[in-house]
Amino acid sequence: MKRIKKILPFAAGIFLGMIIIFPVFAINRQDSVIAFADGNFMRSDFSFSVFSRVVYFNSAGYQTKEAAIAGTNGHSFGIVKTDQLLYIEFIHESPVEDTALQDDQSVKIDFPYAGKYKLNANGNDGTLNIIKTDKGYYATIQFPNWGKASVEILKRLSFKGRRIYFVRSVSTKEELAKTGATSYFTQEYYGEFSTDGTLVSGQYVLRGAKYQWNAIRIKR
Repeated sequence: MKRIKKILPFAAGIFLGMIIIFPVFAINRQDSVIAFADGNFMRSDFSFSVFSRVVYFNSAGYQTKEAAIAGTNGHSFGIVKTDQLLYIEFIHESPVEDTALQDDQSVKIDFPYAGKYKLNANGNDGTLNIIKTDKGYYATIQFPNWGKASVEILKRLSFKGRRIYFVRSVSTKEELAKTGATSYFTQEYYGEFSTDGTLVSGQYVLRGAKYQWNAIRIKR
């Protein structure tokens, strides 16, 4: 009973602080990566500090900072003491068009990234589609013999010269249901196009291990 009495004022303070601060942060959301002292990371839709605690919303957990930056927000909510954290870093997104404009001078802006590619990722055959729009590029990937064979929209797609980077991940319950995956994962893909843009090859990282992938363009 005494313990409950001690907790009640603190809980009331947190609740009052959230009522006061929540509307401000609900309007000014910004993605951030929260680094915990135990080595884990959290990607959050927004977070704020109150009474030596950090409150975070719409979050998802990751094992590395790179995976958290490349991943997406989830739906969990939490409160943690500030002494259990190392830092909170806000993520500043850059549009795909900007990354394309930073290409090496020897490569033209209209390098032929777009097209349909036959892809092989560590022995798994699939299809990679890179589509160019007025607002930039987006891409999808599909593995006919994996899960529900659903078409997945790739995340954090960017180009620099002949290099390509994107993330394939399942980090929410909705993505689990859509893809048929049995667990959450994040795959970070790095690759380089041939000079004519018809071939691309590189590596992808999954849970710290590196695997080979390559693709050949079959349609423009």
